[in-house]
Amino acid sequence: MADKEDDYLDRDSILLTLEVISQLNQGDTLSWLGDTQKTPNIQPRGPFRVIRRTWNQDSRMITLKKINEVIKSAINIADREPRIRSHLLSAMSGLRNLKTTYSSDINFVSTINLSLEEIQNAMVYC
Repeated sequence: MADKEDDYLDRDSILLTLEVISQLNQGDTLSWLGDTQKTPNIQPRGPFRVIRRTWNQDSRMITLKKINEVIKSAINIADREPRIRSHLLSAMSGLRNLKTTYSSDINFVSTINLSLEEIQNAMVYC
């Protein structure tokens, strides 16, 4: 497996991000405040969500990119970090809720489906 320096994110950032993802409800989105923040915030439905996302230079593409980075980083260290494995499994429900939020965006849903599949496959081999 990858060495520590090859991991995309540090263990604490991975754990925190997976925990935040696991807390997602249907209709919620994730915001990383553009491409600079390591861990996301949950943006619930509301009239100002679009304004906040625009102001913070956030987008679905950034969300997908960051989710993929976190999932890949978590999988890279899951075999030596039991807490990562359990948080990956917990994050799956949040990812499913995120799919519901973006159900009309086939690219987003397909990418999340692939992430869920990666998690399931990785858990078989851990």
